[in-house]
Amino acid sequence: MDDVRDHEKESLRTVFLRRWRWFTRFLKVLFVGFVIYQSPQLTVFQVVRDWPLQKVFEGLAGEISSSSAEWDWFGPIIYKDFVIRTSDGVPLLAVDRVEINRSPLVLAFQQNDIGRIRIEGGRLSTAVWNGGSTIETVLEPWIARINQRNPVANLQDLVGKRNKGNATKDVQSHMTGIIELVNTTIELTDLRKGDAWLLNEIAAVIPFPEPTEGGVFSFQSSDVICSGSIQHAEEPQLKVMQSFSQSKNSLQTKSIMSRANSMLARPGGWSVTVSEQEADHGKYALVIGATRCPAGISRIASNRFGWSHVLQGVVDIRADLLLGKSLQRERPAQSGDESTQYTIKGNVVGRDLSVVDTVTDERRFLIEKVDAPFEATIFQDEYVIQKFQAETNLGYFEATGTIKAPSGRSSGNNTVLPGWHLLEAVQDDNFEAKASINLPSLLNAFPGTHVLRPDVQLTEGTVDIVIKSQERESSRQVYFKSELGHVSAMRGEEKVEWNTPWSAWVYARQHFGGELRLEEAGLSSAFADISMTWSVGCYRDKVADGPWPYFSKSEHSC
Repeated sequence: MDDVRDHEKESLRTVFLRRWRWFTRFLKVLFVGFVIYQSPQLTVFQVVRDWPLQKVFEGLAGEISSSSAEWDWFGPIIYKDFVIRTSDGVPLLAVDRVEINRSPLVLAFQQNDIGRIRIEGGRLSTAVWNGGSTIETVLEPWIARINQRNPVANLQDLVGKRNKGNATKDVQSHMTGIIELVNTTIELTDLRKGDAWLLNEIAAVIPFPEPTEGGVFSFQSSDVICSGSIQHAEEPQLKVMQSFSQSKNSLQTKSIMSRANSMLARPGGWSVTVSEQEADHGKYALVIGATRCPAGISRIASNRFGWSHVLQGVVDIRADLLLGKSLQRERPAQSGDESTQYTIKGNVVGRDLSVVDTVTDERRFLIEKVDAPFEATIFQDEYVIQKFQAETNLGYFEATGTIKAPSGRSSGNNTVLPGWHLLEAVQDDNFEAKASINLPSLLNAFPGTHVLRPDVQLTEGTVDIVIKSQERESSRQVYFKSELGHVSAMRGEEKVEWNTPWSAWVYARQHFGGELRLEEAGLSSAFADISMTWSVGCYRDKVADGPWPYFSKSEHSC
């Protein structure tokens, strides 16, 4: 009897211990789950909070930190007062608020889709010098490290090879997402002059480029919108560390487009947008606009890239560029599709423009005004100009027709006159260009050039130029005409006039499928007439390696 009772007690004890072990395991799992659930609260500690930032920006030539963060397993990731400093501790970039709309739980399972990264209240101050800038110095090691991690950055290397399947996997491993900028300011300091240029109120939506199996990077996922304003400052004035976290000027994504339109109504405003054409799928429109923007900001680019001249003045720009296929970036060697075309049209207006030497600050060229509407289609090997007109204080210009793209090959013995390459460029199709240039204005546009005696001032004079290519039965004729007329000048109080000082012309002919050959050229003036003609007989009898000119007051033929 006692044995039975002892056995029952032992069985109850075993069941109790088994259940207790399961209960303690459940408590442990519950405790671990609670700790994991509450782990985002550990972001109050800077070491925990900044660890993901340091991993993302590993290799950065500087320091990165934040003042606070908000993590939630099922909510967005938010950093506040995000700061990047240079290696010597100087603040370079400060951001009031960075928000990633993906939750940590989603990012754990979809690591390549980071969603929308929203940057509010960004302030970047970078110095620019010949060959570099502060921001480039800080980011270059980080970018180099990314390229090392992804050695197959250009997928063209894999297309057509046996490992094409690996290329597809590599495409799928690239990150996708969208970056939004709101109320961002960029200060560019010119170390040569000591002044600064501010890009204020920048608002942008920029998608990550999407790699495709064809070996290109495309912006097909979303529209690109970027706008802001340009302001010149005598000296750097941006306070990178000053916080604007309490600012209530935040924009919604849909409001960034309206911001781009409103910026164009303000002096100094600019915008760049890229959008897919709904009526023509596969084509993208690039729209660039600027209203009374100071062209002097080109000095920053001149300083960075070592240009010898800069542009100063005020410009208005309205330009639409219609891309023949998706907005893509690819290697030139791989872009041999002859069907690729770009259509560009718009208008450029400039006032008080001048080309200035970057070293001496001497003005090389001045133009008071320019108004140039244009429309053209650009193919791989030719440019089709539907419309080009330029009305300036120097004169009037217009052109229509087709121009061959420069091939870099010389025509050898056929180049008998200066500017012959220009005639060769328009020989294949109809083309016509006209120009009427005001000589006094043209001389005044070059303040450092003196072609007249100091006591002589040109008061009137016009140069008319015509270049035309047209079909003539079994050949095509290309000709150039230039005439200088109605010239007058003041020498002291004496007025001197020339009714028709000179006219010049060049005729060339191209038999279909052949090369362009000089047919006639001449110069006529009050003091001399010079002309030269070429014919097949002369060419064959006189010279075997090029056209043979004859000079006389009248045409000469064999």
